[in-house]
Amino acid sequence: MKPTASDVDRLMRDDTFKAIIEQVKNDQINIFINSARHGTQEREDAHAMFQAVVKIEQALKSVITEEAIKQKREEGRSK
Repeated sequence: MKPTASDVDRLMRDDTFKAIIEQVKNDQINIFINSARHGTQEREDAHAMFQAVVKIEQALKSVITEEAIKQKREEGRSK
């Protein structure tokens, strides 16, 4: 099932979703900042998790962007 732009937009504007995403990102930043001097693996894991969340956000935003581009093209063809 491919999500629609309206579904993604509604999700991205949902306060609970936004709070959870920010909390996960902040948790990973805190792990990274507060890791022990020799906590290389811990830092790498936190960085990977943070990057994964960012990629999820980017994927969601791309659904909205793709739909907007599609609509602009269709509007241009109908003129």
